[in-house]
Amino acid sequence: MLGVRNMSNLERIQNRLGRLIAQLESEGEDANQRVKDAVADCLLPDIDDKLREDLYRSCRTQATLQGYGEYLPKSGERGGTSAIQPALDSAKNALIAFVSGGIQASPDVLAFLFRKKNKEGLIYYTEDTLTDFLFNSSNRRLEDDYKDKKWDGSLDSLMEAYRASLEETPEEEA
Repeated sequence: MLGVRNMSNLERIQNRLGRLIAQLESEGEDANQRVKDAVADCLLPDIDDKLREDLYRSCRTQATLQGYGEYLPKSGERGGTSAIQPALDSAKNALIAFVSGGIQASPDVLAFLFRKKNKEGLIYYTEDTLTDFLFNSSNRRLEDDYKDKKWDGSLDSLMEAYRASLEETPEEEA
């Protein structure tokens, strides 16, 4: 667990609607009023979770009917990938820099890293396949933590949890 407070249903719905909200804001006065109202209803602070979920489904329907479907998470989309995409992009960039720097510093390191069985029958990693392996692994964990409400999806809270874990780690005895 990342040590981040659990997200409320309001925050989760707000994250799901993030791309739609950004699109509506970018359209300004030209944005569809029905969709804007449906989004506003979903984000009312003083409603219970069941009503919020019902309003969210209604908002999705209204957005789809009015041509905004592409700004909503796809049905069955794992977690809230669109809401956490900035953090996933940062993770990918960090892993590319990490693997690239490591290979530049020690080019023979790939000779010591063996891949699991794979359909291509490849034994060794390349720079790209190692980066993809690390990214896919971290990506799954982040999506699961977001879906399970263990992480709020922001890069700041991820980095805060990491720094806090470094401070909490007990020193090993010699």
